[in-house]
Amino acid sequence: MNDYNFFSIYKKRRKQGVDFHSPYVIGLLSIVIFAMLTFGLVARNMLMENHIQALRAQVDNIKASSAFIEAEKLRINIETMQQYDKNAQVVLGKFEEAKVLGTSFLEQVAGAMPVGVSLDSMTTNNAVVKITCTVPTRKAAAEFQLHLKELPIFQSVHMSYVTVKEGTVFSAGIECIIREAGEAQ
Repeated sequence: MNDYNFFSIYKKRRKQGVDFHSPYVIGLLSIVIFAMLTFGLVARNMLMENHIQALRAQVDNIKASSAFIEAEKLRINIETMQQYDKNAQVVLGKFEEAKVLGTSFLEQVAGAMPVGVSLDSMTTNNAVVKITCTVPTRKAAAEFQLHLKELPIFQSVHMSYVTVKEGTVFSAGIECIIREAGEAQ
């Protein structure tokens, strides 16, 4: 005779382990792994935010310090001076490009003026210099023209006019052509 064990089904289930190939088990493991990763990332994000807040507080403290404020003022001053230097270099370059007559030119013209001659105006246009001056006598005007002719910077010097200004004082106009650089004298 055969014995029937009606509880054998329950015994098999107890002996049977977890079937890792079951879709339910795989789904459950996937959810657990996803939850762990999410928790880890959230925790890391919270730690990073706390660290960032601490660093911002340190930066704010540094910005409030007098040394930082002084350094910031110095940085702004340095930037301003650099901009000024840059602009000055541009202006200097334009002066050099335009071949503006320098102080040595004015010193030479002033050295050629006889006693009693005063310069009223001097204008330059390309290579032409026009001088208007007040002279005590016509002889002083001629002397001034002669001294200008003797200067190595002028190619030619011409007296445009000599007129009576007031009583014995005369006004003279002299036109000079500047010698080109390297031109034979």
